[in-house]
Amino acid sequence: MAAADASGGPDLTPLELFERNRAFHRAIYECSGNRRMVSLFESLWESVTAVRMFEIYVSDPAELEQMADEHAAIAQALVDRDVDEAERLVREHIGTARRDLLALLDEQSDAKQSHAEEN
Repeated sequence: MAAADASGGPDLTPLELFERNRAFHRAIYECSGNRRMVSLFESLWESVTAVRMFEIYVSDPAELEQMADEHAAIAQALVDRDVDEAERLVREHIGTARRDLLALLDEQSDAKQSHAEEN
């Protein structure tokens, strides 16, 4: 599981971090045995928008550190076979990612609107 960790330090490019993050998530959802879910997640990960959003997301070192910490906690719960804790952490991770990405989209929208109003 550690090999699929999304952390990697400042030496990695956003695309390399994206691929590590993708590998971490793939390692988990492939264990489900649910081909439909695997196919759905793969199509989402292949989106150019996903790469761009991740690039924006990891531009903040605090966000990157939080993501790495969340992944480490999820991986540890899986290693410990603590299903309830793993589920709780995954739900928390999804909620955090959703909240953070929506905030980023709002910021980008506001910036575009301000730029348009200036011109």
